[in-house]
Amino acid sequence: MLGAAPCWNSLRRAVGYRPRMSGYPRVAASLAAAAAAAALAAVAWRRLRRAAKKPPEQLRVCVLGAGPAGLATLSAFRKLEKAGTRIPQLVCYEKQSDWGGMWNFSWRTGVDEKGQAVHSSMYKYLWSNAPKECLELADYSFDEHFGRPIGSYPPRPVLRDYFDGRATKADVRQLIQFDTNVDGVEWDEATQTFAVTTTSTTLGSAANPRAEMRTQTRVEHFDYVVCATGHYSTPNSPHFDGLEDFHGRVMHAHELKDATEFKGQHVLIIGTSYSAEDIASQVWKYGAASVAISHRTKPIGWTSWPDNIVEVPLLQKVRCSIGAGCAQQQRGGTATFADGSTRHVDAIILCTGYVHHFPFLGAGLRLNPHADPLQPSNKIWLRSLYRGVFWIDNPRLLHVGPHTGFFTFSLFDAQAWLALPLPLPLPLPLPLLLTLPLTQTQTQTPTLTQTLTLTLTLTLTLTLTLTLTLTRRGSRVTPSWARTWCRPRQRCALTTR
Repeated sequence: MLGAAPCWNSLRRAVGYRPRMSGYPRVAASLAAAAAAAALAAVAWRRLRRAAKKPPEQLRVCVLGAGPAGLATLSAFRKLEKAGTRIPQLVCYEKQSDWGGMWNFSWRTGVDEKGQAVHSSMYKYLWSNAPKECLELADYSFDEHFGRPIGSYPPRPVLRDYFDGRATKADVRQLIQFDTNVDGVEWDEATQTFAVTTTSTTLGSAANPRAEMRTQTRVEHFDYVVCATGHYSTPNSPHFDGLEDFHGRVMHAHELKDATEFKGQHVLIIGTSYSAEDIASQVWKYGAASVAISHRTKPIGWTSWPDNIVEVPLLQKVRCSIGAGCAQQQRGGTATFADGSTRHVDAIILCTGYVHHFPFLGAGLRLNPHADPLQPSNKIWLRSLYRGVFWIDNPRLLHVGPHTGFFTFSLFDAQAWLALPLPLPLPLPLPLLLTLPLTQTQTQTPTLTQTLTLTLTLTLTLTLTLTLTLTRRGSRVTPSWARTWCRPRQRCALTTR
């Protein structure tokens, strides 16, 4: 019998048997998990209850920008208000003298009459490159606005008139402070609010507007900020060798206003996205002698291009022979491409896209997907935003419209409704919920069902996790509840593992 004990112990080690932990440690582990879950639930409940101190009509919400995204946000609030829902106090700041944002066409380039950067990247003869059916708003159809059917690809003024009508119907103009530039947005820890610094500008006479220009700077505090300023205003302008000495027009698509200026010229367009395709067609339509589209990765690839539109590899350098004894070359220069080919060009248009640029947002609030190495090159999905709207580091900052996409107007509406009802939608993920400030505001006090659901979820999750973790050291790998629920044959297999 003495010799049989080592053999029996060896057999038990071979089949992976380990002594079962006594009941007391398992009970203690379960109680510890339940206590931790209850503590977390209490913290979350406390934050949500403290949130209910401020009624909705005392909250202040700042909307930055009165373009399509900002107007969608204001219209959503208005719709709630007309349905009888209490809404926060709304203030919208718009740097231009009228709403419309990008669609507010201006003949100016560089800076506007107030000395600020021109916002609009629109050009005079732009047509929609997407069918209107993909841009139509759910609560305001094109047929309702125009009173009759219209074509699927309307020109710029028609689209501008369409969402002007929706904003007018929603009666949001009185919420907007025009000619007001946002200089800075900072989070104030002491008051748990955003400090928004703005400068309002009043111009003098139209003949000499800046002679009598008056400005007023002020700081106001808001519980929430909705950034709806767009991301198609700051050009991405790559450098190419020789551009400094090029004797011709070099411009970004942001500065293009009228394609007729290139009549009779040989135009080089760099880029292959929507603006490159559209501007190539525009300058060809209005009389350009030829158009070359330079690509970095792959060509657009249309087989139906006109004969005087060609696609070439990426530009490497441009050289100009004017002043060097070449009497034939009166303007422009010679462009050399990646495959070694060359051609004469009179003008270069950079259709190389735009960058997300929010200089008015404080360092801890600034969205910058270009600095994130894990951010996909296509900005349809932005890593820093929860559900594409809430700034993760401070969910009281919301973004509407910072993505690249196709169904833009519909996207703005969907994001605006996701932000409603402000302040924050439930359920939020637990890490966000537990890190909200104690003075966080909510539209309604959490219901008993929401509280019980949160508590039960936390309790079950943490109890299961901690029980399995703490009992793994002294029990079989498979917990007892799994062995009990298995059929007899499976239970035998599990218990002898």
